[in-house]
Amino acid sequence: SLQPFDAKYVAQKKYGDCKALSNYMQALLKVIDIKSHLVSVAAGKEYTNALVEDFPNHYSNHKICCSTLVLFIGSK
Repeated sequence: SLQPFDAKYVAQKKYGDCKALSNYMQALLKVIDIKSHLVSVAAGKEYTNALVEDFPNHYSNHKICCSTLVLFIGSK
């Protein structure tokens, strides 16, 4: 399905597919005020030339959580 499990469900069951785990990670990051986005990814050889402009489709088979993390290590 295209709808991920709720983050609470994933925490409770300790299970989730890529959508559910990405949604869970986004919820964890939000708690510590780190912005993130869920991103659809087309992974695998079958998606290299899959775009058909006249036919609407989501053209992805994987979901990941993306965030920017800036680390400050020491000072001079």
